[in-house]
Amino acid sequence: MTDVPGNAAGRKRDSDRTLRVLHVVRSTAFAGTERHVLELVSELRAAGCEADLTCPRAAQMLRREATAAGVPLRPILGEFRGDADIVHVHDGRSAVLGLGLAVLERAALVRTQHFVRPASAARPGWRGHTSLLAHRLINGRLDGYVCVSDAAAGAARERRDAVGAALAVIPSGVRLASDVDAERARVARADAASPVVVTAGRLERERRIDVLLDAIRLVRYSFPSCRFVVAGAGHAEAELKSQGRALGLETAIDWTGWLPEIGPILAQGHVYVNTWPNEGFGMATAEAMGYGLPVIVTDTGASPELIEDGISGMVVKAVDPPALASKICELLSDRGRAERIGAAARARASNRYSFRSTAASMLDFYEQLPRVRRER
Repeated sequence: MTDVPGNAAGRKRDSDRTLRVLHVVRSTAFAGTERHVLELVSELRAAGCEADLTCPRAAQMLRREATAAGVPLRPILGEFRGDADIVHVHDGRSAVLGLGLAVLERAALVRTQHFVRPASAARPGWRGHTSLLAHRLINGRLDGYVCVSDAAAGAARERRDAVGAALAVIPSGVRLASDVDAERARVARADAASPVVVTAGRLERERRIDVLLDAIRLVRYSFPSCRFVVAGAGHAEAELKSQGRALGLETAIDWTGWLPEIGPILAQGHVYVNTWPNEGFGMATAEAMGYGLPVIVTDTGASPELIEDGISGMVVKAVDPPALASKICELLSDRGRAERIGAAARARASNRYSFRSTAASMLDFYEQLPRVRRER
């Protein structure tokens, strides 16, 4: 992979013709990756790029949100117009389709890696080897490879994911809370009688929410009135709720299930916690920073990249409930320090993780790709 800077916005276009990009998603969910794609396409269009989206008919939430945002939806099959400069894929399944589309459209092929350890790398035995070989074959056609963090880029290099492609690290963007909403959240935190600790994400075993549950039991010794909000749904939900009952935490935890927006619960919080050891970026963490929340993240994966330890957040050893409980208590014990860290977190998120910044870096990367420059 050849590294190409992804943060030099504002380059002069090589041609007056509008850059045309087709983003491809094959997932039917509406989680972090799908939100990222939708917001990115919207921001690219606002910046003057002709960006479209194609996704399965079964991706009902994504399709509804795209329609509401005015993002054009192209059929997955049956519309090979030959007018795309770039086909941009965002998951393993879309890479297969994207390769065919790029050939038919005679377009550059770009892939974003949203994870440090993608599903294909986690498959055991012959399935894992076969999957890895298939992805290397597809990735051999890539013109550009975008990683959402340095951690994701390092892991991609170790896997030799796309040796011949230009690589850029471009953080995922988030829709930051407005100044008004952030100030309302700050006032609500100051007036709250009891502190609230928040986490959000898919409830899957690998995200290690069980570590937070063990930490909650310890935090409650010092802060018995502290409430905890766990937002999300997933395969481990029943198992985690059972663990919570076994620890006697029924009244301490609010399990919200899946939420279309997490802003309202972030606005209630005093501290945000991300326990996933292999975080690829951390969109919910960045959103929490945008609300002025001090965040606690693990020392592994991409999470430490989002903050400056002790300044705009706190880093804790992964899978260590006592250490996590200690950090939570530290912030809850000193509201003034927690607010200062939260203010620094909001400033950092505003400077680094807005979708406007992400879209500008992505456009610059697109325009540096040799195939795009040659075709235009």
